Amino acid sequence: MLKRIMIFLLISGLLPLFSFAESNQDYRTQFINTIMVNGQKVDNEIASDRHTLIELEHEYEYEGLDANEKGWLVSLASQYGIKNPNFEDSSTWQTLERRVDIIPLSLIISQAIYESNWGRSRFAQLGNNFFGQRCYDEGCGIVPDKRDEQEKFEVKSFPTVYASIESYVHNLNVHQTYSHLRQLRADMRNDDDRLDSITLAQGLSNYSQQEIYVSSIQTLIQRYDLVQFDG
Repeated sequence: MLKRIMIFLLISGLLPLFSFAESNQDYRTQFINTIMVNGQKVDNEIASDRHTLIELEHEYEYEGLDANEKGWLVSLASQYGIKNPNFEDSSTWQTLERRVDIIPLSLIISQAIYESNWGRSRFAQLGNNFFGQRCYDEGCGIVPDKRDEQEKFEVKSFPTVYASIESYVHNLNVHQTYSHLRQLRADMRNDDDRLDSITLAQGLSNYSQQEIYVSSIQTLIQRYDLVQFDG
């Protein structure tokens, strides 16, 4: 019966393919590839928006923007949590550039490994949640077995692996908790440096209450040579 349920979940797209790998090595390879492929799609979309953003910034300085371009910018600002954007002020452009940027695949993969135990966690298997993301509306996700009685949060459910990664990357790009990560990334951009996931991991100190969290993520990146996926 369990096997039939697993097959049904796989066919319906509710369970990732890597759940059926025969060996541990195959499982890890399939897991990394699944996160990598979906993470690349998320990064590509963000990179496209960033490219357009920078083009419009230069155009605004020299030629001005039309109504459609201004509308697109206002929509982007809203998407990235900027209220009442003022494009006459350079700080609005700077804030957008700090937020509209990719997360290196090596960092995405390493956190997915750590937070979901290689996709084996109940939240990953049943809710495509690979990053421990929470939600606070009843029925929005999965109730943790060891949640304190006074707690109301659930672990958010996602329809696909892609949706999980998209939400996680957006969280890093918008939430005030990760402003240090965004500043580290912006400094790298200003220096024309390639994004370094080992350094960027220092901006994740508040992602978990564990003191060794940052070093654990850095160790995973190095142990499995995840930087090779950054391209």
